Amino acid sequence: MRTGVREGRVDGIEKTDIRILRHLPPPAEHPGETSQLTDWRAGYAYGMCYHRRGPDFVSVTDRRHRPASARFALDHPDLIAAFDTLQAATLVDALSSVHREALDLLAAERLALVTGGWAVALPPRLRRWPVPCTGI
Repeated sequence: MRTGVREGRVDGIEKTDIRILRHLPPPAEHPGETSQLTDWRAGYAYGMCYHRRGPDFVSVTDRRHRPASARFALDHPDLIAAFDTLQAATLVDALSSVHREALDLLAAERLALVTGGWAVALPPRLRRWPVPCTGI
């Protein structure tokens, strides 16, 4: 697992409610940053939003908006296919009408980000926890 500071620019951050991105490692501090970036850095924790796969379904856990949390079970084949397509940034115009409908459902639940004609699913796949979860 890589650790360290993430570098990069966050353009257009004022136009996006960044709470939708809080599950992703925040960018490094920079002079003149917005309070939204500071809040992102303070609120970040590993495992806030992720998906896991089962036979013919995708389970999504979303704890980005505390104290509320949500779990979703994607079990319709078209919804799963759209979610799989959106694992990489995809032009919205390139999606079929069925996948656009699925995108609308995912975006309404804040599981996909749509901006500038592009869309991407937000929950990364969690294959295993980085540290064994054992009771002490």
